[in-house]
Amino acid sequence: MGVPVIAKLGNGQSGRAAGAILMSVGLPDFVAANDDEYAAIAQRWAARPEELAVLRHDMRKRIANSDSGNPVRYCQKVEALYRRFWQEYCSATRATDV
Repeated sequence: MGVPVIAKLGNGQSGRAAGAILMSVGLPDFVAANDDEYAAIAQRWAARPEELAVLRHDMRKRIANSDSGNPVRYCQKVEALYRRFWQEYCSATRATDV
């Protein structure tokens, strides 16, 4: 808790979930696309211990204020996306029926 992690995206669920959470809490700089980016992110933050300490101090508040840390707000956003996907699907289906 309170320690930022680095996520390496890949085809697996864990890396994708970690990346999505980091993006949700406003930490896109902690998401790597490959091994080289992962190492570069780790080196960059290891050289900035004061900034890392501030980030760590504010991490719980950052998570609580994000969609990922607020289950009601998260659910509302997911529901809105499902609704939009359904509406787009229905519109596309009607357009092909003409």
